[in-house]
Order: sequence, then C-alpha cells, then structure tokens
Amino acid sequence: MANNELYDWTTFTDDESSLDLVGHMIRWGLAPEKYRDKDTFKAVALSDSYELASNDAMAIDGGSTSPAGGAASRLAFKGRIIGDNSPHSFLPNPCDPAWPGNAESTWRAISLHTTFLDISTTKATPVTRGDIVLVKLQRSGPAYNLEYGTFEELISVEDPTAGANEECSALVDLFGAITHTAFNVGSGIRTGGPPVPPGEKYSPDNPRAGLDRGKTRCGAESKVSAETKRFFSSVQKKAFDKSSQAEMFGNGNWRYQQPDLGELRTFIETHKINKIIRLNGSRGGDLKNSYDSQTGLCVGLDLEKEFAKYINPAVQVKKISAHAGFKLRKGYTRSVSDCNEWFDEGNTLVHCTHGADRTGFVVAAWIQKENRLGKEARGIPNIGGKEALWDYATRFNSWKKYICSSGDLGYVAYLDAFYPADEFCAAGNRATSCRACKSKQFNAVWVMNHSSITDEEWEDMRKKGWWEYTDKAKTKWRWRWKKSGGA
Repeated sequence: MANNELYDWTTFTDDESSLDLVGHMIRWGLAPEKYRDKDTFKAVALSDSYELASNDAMAIDGGSTSPAGGAASRLAFKGRIIGDNSPHSFLPNPCDPAWPGNAESTWRAISLHTTFLDISTTKATPVTRGDIVLVKLQRSGPAYNLEYGTFEELISVEDPTAGANEECSALVDLFGAITHTAFNVGSGIRTGGPPVPPGEKYSPDNPRAGLDRGKTRCGAESKVSAETKRFFSSVQKKAFDKSSQAEMFGNGNWRYQQPDLGELRTFIETHKINKIIRLNGSRGGDLKNSYDSQTGLCVGLDLEKEFAKYINPAVQVKKISAHAGFKLRKGYTRSVSDCNEWFDEGNTLVHCTHGADRTGFVVAAWIQKENRLGKEARGIPNIGGKEALWDYATRFNSWKKYICSSGDLGYVAYLDAFYPADEFCAAGNRATSCRACKSKQFNAVWVMNHSSITDEEWEDMRKKGWWEYTDKAKTKWRWRWKKSGGA
C-alpha cells in the first residue's frame, strides 16, 4: 500500500498538526543523503506484542514456515521510530510527556504507526509498551514502507508508569499496567495486543487472550465448536473480578455478574455449584462482561452450558426470562417462581450481566419468602422488613438513583417483586421527594390502576406510547416503562 493511501489525512486538519506535517516534509527533504539511505532505526514500542495468525503474517511478508512445516504465526507490535528526521516525526506522538489526548485520540495515534513483525518464528521476544527496540524498514525507491517493518532486537525494557509528564504514560492509561508474560507462539491461543478501539466491539472470531476484560466489549457470542472447546483445558480457576457482586445468600446459593470461564470453574469446583441460572441474553448489552481473558472467547449461553458440562457433567444451566408474568404489586411473578425452584434446591448460581438489577430482584424476593417461612437456619440472611430488604438490594445496584433521581419505572417494576411500589412510595417522604413516585405514569398504574380510570384516559395513555397491546385480540397489554418513565 502506498503511504499516501495508508493514512487518514483528516487527522492533520487542525492548524498545529498541519504545520507539523509541512515541517516534517521540509526537514526530511533537507536531511543528509546518508541518513535517508538508512533502513535500520531505533524505535519505541507503542503496544505490547500480540500474536498474528499465520495467514495474517503471510499476507504481510509472504509468510515463514514453522519447524514442523507450514505457515507460522508471528508476534507483532506497533512502534514509532525515534531520533532526528524520523520517518514518523510527522505523526502525533502518544509517548510525548505532554501528550494531551484522551483514550480515543491515543488509540488513533497508535494506529497510524508502523506494525513491526518479529523475524523469528521459534524464539519470539515479547515487547511491551515503552521498550526501546531496533527495527528495519523496507525502501521502495525514495520512500519507506511505513505500514509494515521487522523487529530486529530488543535494546532496553523501559516499563513506563501512569502519570503526568512521563514518557509513554498515556499508553499505560489506555492499556492498563504492564505485565511481562511469556508467549507460547502457535499454541492456538493468541495473546495480547492492542485493546479494542473506543466505541468498537471485540470480535470473538479471532480470539485474543489477555486483553482488559473491563474495556473489551464483545460484539457477538463465541460459537460452540471443536475449535473453541479445545481452549477449555487451558482455563484455570481464578478470583472474582468484581468481588463486591459475589455473595452467598443462603442454601449454598450464590449471586454474581456474568462470570468468565475461570470464575465459572471457581464456582463449580470451589463453591460446589451444580445449577446455574442465566438471566441475561447472548446479544447486545447483555454481552458486556462476557469477554474471557484466558481464552479470548465471549461467553454466551451455549458456551456457558458447554464449559460447565466440561467441568462437571452434572451441572445444569438454564436461561430464565427476568421479565415474565408481571402483575401489579407482585412484580415479575413467573421469573421469581422459576428461579425459586432452583434456589429451594440449593447450590445454584444466579447471574445477569452486572449482577445488580435482574439478579437483585429475584434474590430479594426469594430471601423475603424464606424469611416469612422462618428458614434462616439454612444460612439465609434474616433481612427484616421491606425497608431493610430495599437497603440489602441496593447494596448491589443503583436503584436509589434510577428510581428516585431519574424516575425510571422499569426499576420500579423490579422493586414490585418484594416491595409493592405503592407501599414503597407511601413510606417516609418519597411521595414528594422520589421522582418515580411523583410521576403521573406511576399514579396511573400503581395508584389508580387502569380499571379505575376512564376508557378515554386509558386510550390516551396508549396513544402516548405508555402501554401497548401484546396480542391481536387486544386482551393482553404491557406497560412500556422507558417510554413512560419520568415525572
């Protein structure tokens, strides 16, 4: 690819970067011929090493063969050539201590730089951010190929740290703390590399282990196949990433956010979980916490079932809808009863995406049921009245904000499962201080109910989009919480 096709030139449209570009062209044009004939340079690594699949490496340099024959995978990293008259001096420099960029502009600057491939297929040297390296560029006539080059030698390990006025600190802010992990190139699990750019989704089609789980949003679930199942044997038990959301709530039952594969192994082998309830789906926002850093897979329902069965064939996994059977002042009754069946049997893990809202109301409803039956002896917390149960539930979520500050009636519907919303709003000063309780929509549904208002008023609410029919015969309806939420 020609260099004039390599870059997004809109990067240089502001006054400062445009002048930098012109200045570089002048300096390079006046550089001594001896320097411009160089092909080996010092550079600083802008990303950690990551493994390129064999077909990707072949597409870059024609490919190398492994000792066993066939195409070999290779390590690569992004780098910036340093020194006077650097071929990269016209590009924004994210290693500058004065670099002012945010995560998005830092990523964009890194992506403009050259990708360097390790020349070895057997003794690959991992490189981390900020390391000083020796690299080589190929010339094509008077110009260098600035898209790809080769990594020749590691000169020094620098290990920059986060913080202002330090070289390459922006790379630590973006990628997280630097770790030195040995690579097993060609093992089948590709490790490391740049994080997914801000605003973009991670694709599990080419799994990459070792990314930051908190910053890696899966765009799709990993399909169960012979290829993905071969990763299972490498998964080790691990501590919970978000321990504040992990808690046993009685009878050997646990609650948590979407677990990754290492956490699932911990639940099954250490905490003797033999049943798993998944309240979240396998698409969109429900995949937010599904990236598994040990394998690079994205944990959807099918993969969760298959992995649990791999660890212990007796473990059962089922998907339960968190929004089934809604009844005023009782919440999502079928969701609660379906979960209660396994909670009563014990040793069940229940999770949604964050372990907060959907998990929160089914757990609170079950604890309330057990407290009424006096079954605290099974390790079930004796929470007390509804206000105490509200305080317990909101230890794990932000309902106080969503219900009383934002007025979102969707969360009021969750609350209804253990604290009828009209009672909740009648307690204390919530009738005048809580936004959801003050809303006309709340009064129309929970206080008056649609049987207590005129047909004309009820139909007017439908036209506003507050509720809708769910069957052709127009005998069933549902409230559209987000459409009607707010004061």
